[in-house]
Amino acid sequence: MKVTKKRISGKDDLITDIVERRYPEFIELCEGILDEFQDIDEDNPRKLRLAVRDAILSPSGTAVELSADQRTILMEAVDLQEKLYKKREYELKFMKNEDYFAKSSLEDAEKDRFQFFNEDRAIADFPYWSKMPTWSVAETVSLCLGKAPEIVNASSLSKLDKQSPFVYKYHQLCTIVQRAVDAGLLGDRPVNENPIEPQLFVEWAKTAEIEVASELESELRARRKVTQGHENRLTQLMNEKEDLARAVEHLKGQLAEKVLSQTERKTFLAIIKVMSESYRYNPATAKSDVTARIKSEMDLKRLPGSDNTTILNKLREAHDFVPKEKSKRSSDN
Repeated sequence: MKVTKKRISGKDDLITDIVERRYPEFIELCEGILDEFQDIDEDNPRKLRLAVRDAILSPSGTAVELSADQRTILMEAVDLQEKLYKKREYELKFMKNEDYFAKSSLEDAEKDRFQFFNEDRAIADFPYWSKMPTWSVAETVSLCLGKAPEIVNASSLSKLDKQSPFVYKYHQLCTIVQRAVDAGLLGDRPVNENPIEPQLFVEWAKTAEIEVASELESELRARRKVTQGHENRLTQLMNEKEDLARAVEHLKGQLAEKVLSQTERKTFLAIIKVMSESYRYNPATAKSDVTARIKSEMDLKRLPGSDNTTILNKLREAHDFVPKEKSKRSSDN
């Protein structure tokens, strides 16, 4: 069976080109094992893939004569086809270009080697850019390629040969990243601002099989660890703040209780002062029997009490305290 180049969609074309470029023997091997499948529609890529897989796994048929290496090539190629069919067309275009650049001529590579974007000054300052909370599309593309956005950009590349593999790759990547921004895959900021979140871009680039400069990935990974540490510290401080707020409320309650006890103490001393007057207690008198009389009455009534010294101290405290409170209020008025 002859496997021709006819295809039914642009996506099929892209997938076939990628597979054939990565596995040049694929078409020839397919032709060898599909001769027995005369009824297979060559314009139906899925049926072709299934037929190849069945032939490889079949215990009989032409595929039995294949070597282990040939079987491996066929299975890997079919698996790659299945994987590629799950991708969007713009991702396939980028992968195709990546393969093209990987096999670009030595002449083109030699031309690019002496361009300004391969000079040391064009290398990105990764620590600096990793600190940025967001990037523009142009900045993202330059950084992804390991280049300084202020030096390597659409304006500086516009004067170069459009056949340059690097220039072509730059513009292709700009288109893909812009589409990803428009689709909301790289953050939720307005498109007219710097819309790309660096961490999101690196994660998305992996799923889209877009190579990111290893230095940029390393810096962002380190920055993420620092940020995570700050977030953990912030959480700790917030918890401490809540604990302190609860402690303040507790102290406020204790203070209210203390104020109440001071009020009660004032009242208690005022009562002692008034009652001591009925005993004609005079603190200025050197000798007085008031203390003994109060102690005697407490004993007769079997009231718990203290010794004479304690009673005398409380009498003196009451007489010293109440006048001071009165004088303080008078001065306030």
